[in-house]
Amino acid sequence: MLLARAGHMGYVPQWLNCSDALYNGKFHWGIRMNHYQEFVESIPGDSLVTFVDAFDVITEGSSEEAASRFKEFNTPLVFSCVSYPYPFYCSSYLHKPNASPAQCSYPCGGASMGRASAYIDLFKKGGNFTPDTDDQCWLFSALYDNFQMDKEFSLDSESRLFLSYTSNTAWNVPYKMELGRHVVNVSGLESHPTFIHLDSAHPGLKELRKLNACPPGADDPACHNREGRWPDPSLKRIMDAAVCTLSVVFIVFTGVAAAYYSRMRKL
Repeated sequence: MLLARAGHMGYVPQWLNCSDALYNGKFHWGIRMNHYQEFVESIPGDSLVTFVDAFDVITEGSSEEAASRFKEFNTPLVFSCVSYPYPFYCSSYLHKPNASPAQCSYPCGGASMGRASAYIDLFKKGGNFTPDTDDQCWLFSALYDNFQMDKEFSLDSESRLFLSYTSNTAWNVPYKMELGRHVVNVSGLESHPTFIHLDSAHPGLKELRKLNACPPGADDPACHNREGRWPDPSLKRIMDAAVCTLSVVFIVFTGVAAAYYSRMRKL
């Protein structure tokens, strides 16, 4: 769905087979970064490249729009960003040497755009990584330790290119459909992001089909002037399940206690 939609909107989609990164029941992000590095080193010229996750990104704007918005940043690399530190065990976050004072200061490894030469420079200066290296932890350190913010790289804090839908709790705001495009109304964020990244949602196939059902430019009622809801982040689903479980336990415990108390009174 991602490849078909992107191809229809003027991109030249490339599928990097990262299936070798999944083994022993774990996804090894360092192997995916190795695929990224090999790709940018193999393409001719200094192409403009966009890397996005395969299973939780929706292409909303055309390649012309993406190129135009990228130019606005006036930097060779632009990264989607989030306002929360992930992974939680990343020691680099404790120092935060040159982090932006803005709310959104953590670069996200799931969506970025830049010149091939800039990516090559990033992997060269960022230092070695192993298959077990977490991409976002590595990216934070590689960028803030080696590059100058807003000159050599930018974070897309207003979601012009990449909407991380957990930014400013955008996931909790209904989206609107406008000619097949998802539109968000969150203060401080672009209403028509070029890409929407459902980070932490891990949507299933049914949800993805629903979110990709409307082709760009569609004006039928199902794809225009209607509202919809984003899938909940996985953490919220876990919390809801935990609360539900605790409620059931409480009800059961209360019932048992009441029965015990009634029996004791009869004795």
